[in-house]
This record gives sequence, structure tokens and C-alpha cells, in this order.
Amino acid sequence: MTTNSGFTRTALEVAEANGDQSGKVFLITGAYSGIGVETTKALLKINAQVILAGRNAQAMNIFVEGLAKAGYDAALIDAAGPLCDLTDLNTVNEFAAYVKKRYTKVDVVLLNAGVMMTPVGVTKQGYEIQVGTNVLGHFLLANTLLPITSRQVWVSSKAYEMSGGKNFDFNWFQNFRAETEEEKKAYDSMFAYQQSKLGNILLAKEFAKRDERNAAVKLEAVSLHPGIIDTNLSRHLGSATKGIFTVLGWVGILSKKTVEQGAATSVTCATAVSVTNGAYYDDCEPARFEHGNATNEADAIRLFDLCVELTKDFM
Repeated sequence: MTTNSGFTRTALEVAEANGDQSGKVFLITGAYSGIGVETTKALLKINAQVILAGRNAQAMNIFVEGLAKAGYDAALIDAAGPLCDLTDLNTVNEFAAYVKKRYTKVDVVLLNAGVMMTPVGVTKQGYEIQVGTNVLGHFLLANTLLPITSRQVWVSSKAYEMSGGKNFDFNWFQNFRAETEEEKKAYDSMFAYQQSKLGNILLAKEFAKRDERNAAVKLEAVSLHPGIIDTNLSRHLGSATKGIFTVLGWVGILSKKTVEQGAATSVTCATAVSVTNGAYYDDCEPARFEHGNATNEADAIRLFDLCVELTKDFM
């Protein structure tokens, strides 16, 4: 392995150290944006077949054209599927059907796309926009592809510890509809983001545990914190919030990574020969500490079962 620390290691360094991935199939959501770009490039450099998922056809086309101009092997890039908009479970279902029809196996599903601290809103099916996108949309994709998947990699965030490290609020999520002015004014975008990133970790742990109870599935599932990175994920942050993050970086409380460094943990979890099943990764290795809200087994089971119920009509 490279001698760089887990913090400074780049996605390409990790990929080259973990070796050739010829014959393996990887699927990544949000492939054309943020750390998805560097994750995709690193996988292609080591001969992986990569299925690209996204909701913006124009952005996808521009990204694929850029890959071609940069000399990446077009035969390894599958951007032919229908749009996969995580805010609309119908499109997730259609994309998953495309993948299952074309592939008999997907070695790794990277659940990478996401939204952060958005204005108040709901998904196409009426669920709070951040949990609905980051958690529910990804759950439907992951669960539908489960029979042909060997490993899931859920991109979460250390933000799951924010808002006081609150546990998943099932009552809030199941009842929030943003239909009244009072509800809209009370909306806390940071809390909603914290809930969504906590949900990613809980689902990864429960997918891993259900695999242990069902040896026929043979699934590994992990979640990760990519680091503090400047990408368009933060486009909804207000200037004051961005200023706080900048100051924290200056004084050393928060250290920022480049996008290439931010994608390194994703590539580690995707290409390592084996991972610590159910673990939450940080700086390319299992985190030494997890907040108690992420280790609540009852919440993980309850959230998984709730996601099954809410997506059953789209399976």
C-alpha cells in the first residue's frame, strides 16, 4: 500500500495500490459530481467496468465526453441507463431494472450521490427531501440490486454526529410533509441532513447484519465519512455557515481535503480485497470511534423495515 496517511491519500493512489479490477463491475450514483468524479476516474484507471447513475442527462453527457477526451476506455463506461433521480422512486426502479437486465452481477454498489442542507421540500413521493433522497432513494436501489450485489458502500458523513448526535427521529420523518407554513418555518436543514447521514450508517449496518443471518446473500456493507471537502454538495449552505467552516479550518478544528483525497475512502471501501463488514470508515480505515446514535441496533432494524414498507410498491 502507499505510505501516505489515510488523510492525504488520493483516490488514484488507493486504486493503484489495491490493484487491477478487470472483470469487476462497479455502480456509482452521482458519478459526474463531487467525489463521484474522482471515484469514477480512479476505478476506470484500474480497468473496472463502471455503471454511471445520475439524474441530470446533460451533466452526465458532459462528464462522459470529458472522460473520452482524457483517454479513458469507453468500453468500460456504461452511461446508457435511464436517469436515476433519487428524489423519484419511479426512476430508481427503472434504473435498477435496466441494471438487472444487463448484468448478472454488480461487485460493488457505491451509494455516493446526495443533497446537503437543502431548502425545505419533499420528494416526488412526498417524503422530506434530504432523508428521502440520501436514504430512501438509495435504499430502493440497494435493496432491488441486492440479489446480484457483493458489496455496498454508503457515503455518509461525520455530520451524523451534529445536532447533538440525535437518534433517528421516526415520528418526524414519517409525518413531515412541508404542507403548512408553520411546518416550513420550523424546518431545520442541518437536522435533516444529520438524520439522512445517520440513516446511511444505520442501513449499512443492518444490510451487513441481515447478510450474516442469510448466508445465501454474501453481502458486505460499509459506510464512510469522505472528509470536509469543497464540492457543489455545499451549494445550499449560507454564507454564514460557510464562514464558520472556513474559520474552523483555519484554526485546525476541521481540516479540509481535496476532492481527490475525499474520494480515497470510497475507493478503499470499493476496491479492498475485504472490508470490516458493517463498519463506518474514516481516512481509509474503520473509524476508531462511532457516536452512540450510529450503533443503535433497534433503530437500524426499525429504519430498514420502514424503508422496506415505504418502497414495497416500487420493488
